[in-house]
Amino acid sequence: MKYKHVLIALAFFVFTIGTVQAYEGIAEARNSVILLAGEDESGVATGMGSAFFVSADGLALTNYHVIHGTEILRAWLYDEEDMNYYWVEVKAIDPVADLALVKVNLPEHKIPVPYLQVENDLEKMEVGSDVNAIGHMLGLSWTVSKGVINHINRPGLISPYVHIIQHTAHINRGNSGGPLINSEGRVVGVNTYVLSPKGSWTGVAYATRGDDVAYSLSQMTLEGKVSRPALRLKIGFLNEWRRKELLEKYPDAHIPNTFGLIVAAPIEEESWGAKHGIRHLDTIVAINGIPVNNMDQLDAMIKTKKPGDIIILTVIRDNHFILVSYEMAEMDFEEYIKFYDEREAEMNKDEQ
Repeated sequence: MKYKHVLIALAFFVFTIGTVQAYEGIAEARNSVILLAGEDESGVATGMGSAFFVSADGLALTNYHVIHGTEILRAWLYDEEDMNYYWVEVKAIDPVADLALVKVNLPEHKIPVPYLQVENDLEKMEVGSDVNAIGHMLGLSWTVSKGVINHINRPGLISPYVHIIQHTAHINRGNSGGPLINSEGRVVGVNTYVLSPKGSWTGVAYATRGDDVAYSLSQMTLEGKVSRPALRLKIGFLNEWRRKELLEKYPDAHIPNTFGLIVAAPIEEESWGAKHGIRHLDTIVAINGIPVNNMDQLDAMIKTKKPGDIIILTVIRDNHFILVSYEMAEMDFEEYIKFYDEREAEMNKDEQ
């Protein structure tokens, strides 16, 4: 797969040159950041990005889109005494969070010590706090840019279950997968994209938030894969405007409420939701007795569950409250991988 350019509405390979006020630990953090470059099975370049070491045995974290579609993956350390490349093996993926865990096959003494630590505490990601982004823009070594966090709770591009930090550190093509580091030298995010129709710097940069990175990294490191719980329902928040729109579309429907999460799209008979008791235009208003009214609340309630767990949904159906005993499913990554394939097809179409 080819990721030579940015996706529409998101610049996949991010970073730019900037001036940074040094703080203790920036040099060590910089030395843990490596350059990745991939090729497909025919030897065509699929793009490049950054990664950073997260363990003493050569494991490194990067963006999923950096390794998507690659058959051959190489890494460069940018060591002045070692400009060789090293083979890289993909160990685990999390397309939902746009993350991947890779193993760099290099001698133990070449692995930087200390490796980078991911911050899981939201209090260390306060709006207005200083951050530094590190990466290899266009293959240039160790580009560092300084900025501040200006939002910590943007929704993820392809899933509401992943949270994004918005920051002002200059980033452009080349640094996807590089770390966003706070003043303590800890990773508070993984730089992923910029908000721009052309992929150039507009002042709006995004990084997968540290706690979501830690969640994914823990599973990839310990289990070798990420298993995310899911309802497998196409739902959205309900308000007065949405209710009116649905009643116009389905005039025979009964939707007495203007709150909760409604199953707006028709459900196939063989779908997970239908098999577990949910119908079209049901509105979920509580999970295990706790009210739910938006996707953030839903995420907080289900992310601690496991596939196979049973939860009790309070549902409004045909003007009545009912309880549905619902089994949690495992999130289907194939649906998310299609997102990257579709974006690539759009990019290739634009080039023709």
